[in-house]
Amino acid sequence: MPERDQSAPAKPPHPVDPRSTPLATFRDQGISAELFEPFQAVLDRAIEQGHAADGLSRIADLLKK
Repeated sequence: MPERDQSAPAKPPHPVDPRSTPLATFRDQGISAELFEPFQAVLDRAIEQGHAADGLSRIADLLKK
């Protein structure tokens, strides 16, 4: 598989529906999301920066900054 140009943000395979976040799922199921909330904030930042399709490896890069 050819490597993707890391200088250009990846485009998500489909638009992200904000109602389908894990936090919304936790709330819908009556489960506390307090442990996941900080992680969701980092995921949201990755999406805002155009890295929605990059996978969880992008999280390590964002936490370094």
